[in-house]
Amino acid sequence: MTVGKVEREPTIAAPALWPVIDFLRAHGKDPNALLAHGGYTEDALRNPTLRVPHSRAANIYLSIRGTCDRPALGLAFAAYVRPETFAVIEYAARSSATVGDAILVTNRYARLIDDSFNFRLDPCGAFSLWRLTMDWPEPLLGIMSEYVIGIIARASRFLFGAALPSRELWLRCPSPRDRSPYEQAFSSPLRFSAPEYGILMQPEVLALRPRSADPTLANLIGQQAESMLSELGRASTCDEVRRAVCEELRSGAPAMTRIARRLSTTPSTLRRRLSEEGVRYKDLLESARRESACAYLSDRTLTMTEIAFRLGYRDATTFFKVFKRWTGQTPAEYRRGLGGAIPVKATG
Repeated sequence: MTVGKVEREPTIAAPALWPVIDFLRAHGKDPNALLAHGGYTEDALRNPTLRVPHSRAANIYLSIRGTCDRPALGLAFAAYVRPETFAVIEYAARSSATVGDAILVTNRYARLIDDSFNFRLDPCGAFSLWRLTMDWPEPLLGIMSEYVIGIIARASRFLFGAALPSRELWLRCPSPRDRSPYEQAFSSPLRFSAPEYGILMQPEVLALRPRSADPTLANLIGQQAESMLSELGRASTCDEVRRAVCEELRSGAPAMTRIARRLSTTPSTLRRRLSEEGVRYKDLLESARRESACAYLSDRTLTMTEIAFRLGYRDATTFFKVFKRWTGQTPAEYRRGLGGAIPVKATG
């Protein structure tokens, strides 16, 4: 019998959430209270190599949308993007010889930011259309698409000192009553209720030269980006350990020796590999429990006692105390706050 390959859940790079954290803090919100809806803390997300599963990121974005109900939320996030936020792609685009090359570089390496990105530059009549597609749940697709287009608008200012000249900006959402956030972010004519998200450009725009074009630097950064792209599909030691820990939790908190045996290695080798990734086993165990707890709480068919058991705790009381320490909320309070959050899958 042939077993079909299980598709991995799409992930985003943790730096994609850094502007969101800065947005929350600038608007008087406690980032950790909202990040907890995805099972994370700000300290954890400041790791530039961390990949965040879409389902957990979606719960974070949904919780922010529920707390910060405002138009053009994705554009508001983009306002806090810095030149170094998406370092490799940013520098690869900056050093490209032309705008067309910068777009092709972005298309190729966009997956380093989000596994689900699929950007293409296609002919569209007498123009060129940069199509921006991504795989997010419908309640978040508009926010995430506007976030990406807002990032491109800011990046073009880094490249040219002005907005990327374009014939038309395509947005799938209907025209809002207040168009000012969009008009302030973009200098191009806006087309709402468009068939897709994209940027329509005259062919001559593709030949424009970024002011920081540098072929030698572009080649070096391209090599680094290719290496990162090849590593993207490989699970890190941290990911492997986290998955093994989640599967072993039902029998209590697993010792490192047990996890090392499961991964066919020794405790000393496992400790060294985790250290190279900047992670301690003790912290990883607690993080795995916290993330699994948040995931289980999104499944309202599970009782608190069942969740405590799945996390390796002797009773629900112990789980209550630990969860309150993690998040400042009881498990019941956290579950009520999820509202319309998207269920998260947890191993174990």
